[in-house]
Amino acid sequence: MFCSNFSSMATQKPVEWVSALIIRFEEQLPCRTGPQTQHSRFNVEQNKEYLIQISRYKFSLVISGLYKILQKVNEMRPHGPDFEKNESLLIVLDTLEKCLSSQPKDTTRDEAMNVKLLLRETCQFIG
Repeated sequence: MFCSNFSSMATQKPVEWVSALIIRFEEQLPCRTGPQTQHSRFNVEQNKEYLIQISRYKFSLVISGLYKILQKVNEMRPHGPDFEKNESLLIVLDTLEKCLSSQPKDTTRDEAMNVKLLLRETCQFIG
């Protein structure tokens, strides 16, 4: 549905298209929508897969977008239990990990800097 016109949109306006997908991904996280239904879980997983695929071509854009989402979710004040916030953090971290592991080995200097910044931020969640 959302990615049906991927090839034409991605070649015409890749930055706008990737930005729209990142916004959509963020809006569908449990911290934004509340407890997940089977349908909302499917939507999150589908958008996650799209981001992983797109990261192979627009690595810096996807990584920086996910990094910003990670920061926003981490700074959120939960309205109730932390469950939706924690679940959202796990989804974003898992997406980041899959984007990083599917990345070709020939990264640019800017991409390497993004990864270093991301790893520093991620260490806060582990520690």
